[in-house]
Amino acid sequence: MSHRTIVRTGFFVAFDYSQDAFTEIDRFFRKTGMVIRPLTVNEILEEELAQKLV
Repeated sequence: MSHRTIVRTGFFVAFDYSQDAFTEIDRFFRKTGMVIRPLTVNEILEEELAQKLV
């Protein structure tokens, strides 16, 4: 039997998000109380580049 920690925040990664995607993320939060943080590939790459420049 495995023990799984309940995580309250998750991440979706995509190249871009439509308004419908944001609507679904909001609906999921209202239904479950769990947070989905939408990240774009560009945001991740910019953060990685910023880390390398420091």
